[in-house]
Amino acid sequence: MKISIKTIAKLAGCSTATVSNVLNNKGMFSQKTRSRVLEIVKKNNYTRNAIGRNLRTGKTETVGITFYRPNADIFRHEFYLGMMGALERTMAENNYEIILSEYTDTMVERGELPPFLAKGKADGMIALGGFPQHSIELFAHSQHPVVMLDTYAENVDCVITDGKTAVENAMKRLSELGHKRAFFFGFGLPDYNTDMRIQGFLSGVEKYGFDAQHSKICRNFVDTDGAVKEFQNIINGSARPSVIVSANDKVAVELLSAAKDMGVRVPEDISILGFDDTPISRLTSPKLSTIRTDIENMGRRGALLMLRRLADKDAEPVVEISVPQLIMRDSISRVAGA
Repeated sequence: MKISIKTIAKLAGCSTATVSNVLNNKGMFSQKTRSRVLEIVKKNNYTRNAIGRNLRTGKTETVGITFYRPNADIFRHEFYLGMMGALERTMAENNYEIILSEYTDTMVERGELPPFLAKGKADGMIALGGFPQHSIELFAHSQHPVVMLDTYAENVDCVITDGKTAVENAMKRLSELGHKRAFFFGFGLPDYNTDMRIQGFLSGVEKYGFDAQHSKICRNFVDTDGAVKEFQNIINGSARPSVIVSANDKVAVELLSAAKDMGVRVPEDISILGFDDTPISRLTSPKLSTIRTDIENMGRRGALLMLRRLADKDAEPVVEISVPQLIMRDSISRVAGA
């Protein structure tokens, strides 16, 4: 015979509301009450009827996570894998499951919401990484709880980094080390973070005495193979920079490898700076200097903003901003004679 929540409450000597709070890990109750309720639940093999509960509350207790592969290939990028891990743990601790769904080019072209929202399978959505601007506007005006994680949208909860300030600060340090010719490498895809980091690069060139004629932005590629080809052209050209600032560690690591294949010494012949401080940056040879983002904290904060939004859909939008910090390792050195 299946036991009911009312029977559990009677056996435990408490209210059905207390039993519900214990099972959902919400509200106030003593450890003694919790232990007693859980013991009765275990002894009687009680399982909650999630479908019935969801029909009553109108909630799925699920949040959808969507990503746009050209900008955030989460299955091949350490940055987003780390962020996803912290996000999922935080949601699970608060009794929410997640659905992971790619946002495809077809959905972009048709102006569609991710299927989990369109079909009512999730209570809200966390958009991970960059998206085309018109898709971001679609999400923001969808009337669903939305959090933008690692990108920005007006009037929406966002968790972002101040890449402009972070890169500008790094440019100051590079100038102090004697660097006056700097190139910036970033994928040629619509991306808020890359745009902000480029602003920091340009501001640093202007503020800290870089040679503006020989400090350039390289963004005519969409993958690491294209970045390597651009790097090879620059190394073989006549206006080689003394340092390359990369929009992310992924590109920077590929440039380190390409330099080694070409017989170019890092940092003696050219310095390279990454961005994000993913685990691989500490495993390269030489170890990659980079700009550290607290990846796990971003994932955790994104989940907490979503939980806040689900609890209060009328709350004022919040934008949480952190400034990544420069981490000097072995891929940057002082310019000879500086």
